[in-house]
Amino acid sequence: MIDHDWGSAPQQIDNNQYVQVRLTTPAVNHTAHAAQISVNTVSAIWTAAAGCNTAPQDYVTAGVHSYTMPAGCTSALVQAWGGGGGGGGDGYDGSGAGGGGAYAAATLALVGGTPYNLTVGARGNRGSNSNGTAGGDSIFDAGADVLARGGSGGTRGNGAGGAGGTAAASVGTTKFSGGTGGNGTTNDSGGGGGGAGGSTQAGTNGNNGSGSPGAGGAGGATGGGNGGVGGNGDEDNGDDGAAPGGGGGGGGEDARGGYGGDGRITITAQP
Repeated sequence: MIDHDWGSAPQQIDNNQYVQVRLTTPAVNHTAHAAQISVNTVSAIWTAAAGCNTAPQDYVTAGVHSYTMPAGCTSALVQAWGGGGGGGGDGYDGSGAGGGGAYAAATLALVGGTPYNLTVGARGNRGSNSNGTAGGDSIFDAGADVLARGGSGGTRGNGAGGAGGTAAASVGTTKFSGGTGGNGTTNDSGGGGGGAGGSTQAGTNGNNGSGSPGAGGAGGATGGGNGGVGGNGDEDNGDDGAAPGGGGGGGGEDARGGYGGDGRITITAQP
């Protein structure tokens, strides 16, 4: 009997020898191995099925994308963060900050080789003599099985911070809210942006402005973006929130707010 690793090169079998064919699942994901034996004009072919490619795929650019489930996989963990709200700006006083985006996740049964649409929520725009705008929702669209709500924008001029994207308004088996943005104040300091939700806890709230800029809230543990720091005094802009989903800081007096952080979707296929 022949017991030999032939690799890809053809080998000759002598008379009265036996061949043992043993194929293992490939070490390299999403490839297949095959062996063929031919005797005169008769052939036999053996194939080891392709393995499941379990490398996470991250989508961090706002907008619509397509994800194709790898062959050999049966389910996928889908994690989503909504976009952070933008901070308000250009008021006579300090402005309110944006709220953080929510986190949502679920393990879904998907079909190998099938494309699925998804949308990464855009960041909220900063206020420039206006309120900040809300961050966009992040959605994995196999029937909206996973949806992470974006945070709300902050209000200009001694205004309130925006609410964080809520777990209640999101869709998934695991959900955590984003933090609320801090309020602006009459002493010209902006509030801090709310942190985005994470995979194990909600994002924290941003601090209110209080003679110094409001500190941005921390993102939820594992994955959430931090909120931006508020502006401090005249013409000091609020900082942008960190991706994924941190709320933008509120602007100081006569200053612009910070942008929110873009959302994110991470997909990890499973055998």
